[in-house]
Amino acid sequence: MRRMIGIVALLALGAACQIGSGSGGDDDDGSGLACTEIGCEHQISVAASSPLGRVFSVELTLDGATASVACDIPEDAVGVLGEVTGPSTLFVECLPDGILIYDHPEELTVRFLDEDGTVLGEAALTPDYDAVTPNGEECEPLCYQGDAVVQTTAAANPTS
Repeated sequence: MRRMIGIVALLALGAACQIGSGSGGDDDDGSGLACTEIGCEHQISVAASSPLGRVFSVELTLDGATASVACDIPEDAVGVLGEVTGPSTLFVECLPDGILIYDHPEELTVRFLDEDGTVLGEAALTPDYDAVTPNGEECEPLCYQGDAVVQTTAAANPTS
């Protein structure tokens, strides 16, 4: 499970080159600063230390709010949005080796469960985030992205 930072970094590098050359955006305020419009998302990648399998669930507590995520990843897919029960604004991508939460909670509890409900691992986390500004430090947006690992046992039908 990898963050999209590599792609964003390449795009930001290209944007920096355009800014340095005087092209690549509007200079509406006369500051000489031209910002591109590359987007980013707040996110935290939570990896399982052992293979999960393609069908699993996750119980989450994000800054006190609870949610459950049902994950059923097709054989030909790298990841899929999980079915979330809880906050309607929460998006979670299910991956064979963990999840990607599109949020940046200060406190996070994660519990991975096998398809039969067996707890594979759990952890209470206080994530560290990197501030990401794909259009340069002086330009919007500002996103917070981080990584964490939960120690797990292998699922009964792990993904290899």
